Amino acid sequence: MVINLAGVDTTPKEYIQKEGGYTLKCVDIDMSKKTYNGNTILKIIFENKEKLRFIEDIVITQNTLFKIKQVSDAFGFTYANVNVNHFIGMYLVAFLGKTKVKNSAGDFVEVLKAKKFQKSAKLQNTIPAEGAVPVVMSAVSNTSSAIDEIELIEEDYGF
Repeated sequence: MVINLAGVDTTPKEYIQKEGGYTLKCVDIDMSKKTYNGNTILKIIFENKEKLRFIEDIVITQNTLFKIKQVSDAFGFTYANVNVNHFIGMYLVAFLGKTKVKNSAGDFVEVLKAKKFQKSAKLQNTIPAEGAVPVVMSAVSNTSSAIDEIELIEEDYGF
């Protein structure tokens, strides 16, 4: 087997460690993994302005669609049939808090989980028409005609 490694980023990724409210940009979507039951895992990869990551894993079942709807609503989608690939390049606010979960070794560990998602007060996403082919989307400031990703100011929600 030949694997093409050209252009593979080997820089270690750093993750958000502190509880709080963060303005996050969706940088990638991965649906390549499945649970033992065969359910698809929707992995939404976010970054803040410092390029620290937060990953939201959602096992797609009828009982977890509410979580995907919360993310979709926070991005600003108003229609029912949302292509999650449209999330890439969009912004929302996530309120992150620590919770204990059981890891694969059976130990309880503390992890950061999203407690709530909401629309950003400072950024408005451009929502594609229902059924549109996904392209990388961008957000614009409510107060200026364009905003550079580096100039983002995280919203302080005082957790």
